[in-house]
Amino acid sequence: MLFVSPGLLRRSLLKAGMALLAVMFAYSALAATPAKKNAPWSELTPQQQQILNPLAGEWDSLDATRRAKWLDIAKRYPKMTPTGQKRVQNRMAAWVKLTPEERRKAREQYCKIGQLPPEKRDTVSQQWTEYQKLPDDVKKRLAAEQHKKADKIEPRKRKREAKAATPALAASPHPGEAEGAAVTAPAR
Repeated sequence: MLFVSPGLLRRSLLKAGMALLAVMFAYSALAATPAKKNAPWSELTPQQQQILNPLAGEWDSLDATRRAKWLDIAKRYPKMTPTGQKRVQNRMAAWVKLTPEERRKAREQYCKIGQLPPEKRDTVSQQWTEYQKLPDDVKKRLAAEQHKKADKIEPRKRKREAKAATPALAASPHPGEAEGAAVTAPAR
């Protein structure tokens, strides 16, 4: 049988209690200080403002979810390579120039790509890299062609959607026939 002196037991319990209090204090301090994920631009740190500078003009109009995502990017930014940092800055600048509709489409496309199998995602990534290397005039021409295709496809798509939403006619195609009656050939 193991014997522990009362003094040693008391000191061990006191140390454990102190450690528990320290952990609880630290946790309550973190809980009491909410993360400033919805902070206005003026409350961001100078470093965050520098990193997120392309978004300065519209920061205060972003919802809390979008702000939180951008703040997470700003948090990871210092650990990125210079190439990665430049890419983030370029993407932010491009994002700001998009219309709300273009942003919605970009988010949808991102979700679709995320659902692809890894090998297909790699193919899409490779194609995107090749596209990025194209001269600006070629990119503009391709964008214009894509826009024309979309304009031709969109009315057909709307027509198909409207047709699918229209319930089938309950009336018989031939007057005088009972609804659902089978049409048979005359007996000979």
